[in-house]
Amino acid sequence: MYLPAEDLARFGVEERELLGSRASERLRRLLAFEAERARELFERSAPLASMLDRRSRRTLVGMRAMYRALLSKIERADYDVLSRRVRLSAGEKWWIAARAWFGAA
Repeated sequence: MYLPAEDLARFGVEERELLGSRASERLRRLLAFEAERARELFERSAPLASMLDRRSRRTLVGMRAMYRALLSKIERADYDVLSRRVRLSAGEKWWIAARAWFGAA
């Protein structure tokens, strides 16, 4: 997991906390901040899709959707990414990819 040093300091998270088995309240606040930052960047990137050819657009739309879905799962897990791995199932990935393939034409 990469987290900017300036953000770790801002939220008072020490690197050793990242090696623990449970997310501290400080780490949860930091991850919520990073998730919101990622969502904003995803939204700002949306206009780029129209600049791409159809195949590339499908890939971009699919990847944006997968990362948004993963962020949603992390949020539902209350940002506890240390005690278990948060991921999308194969079925979820297929569903998102199919929607991107047929919807981003």
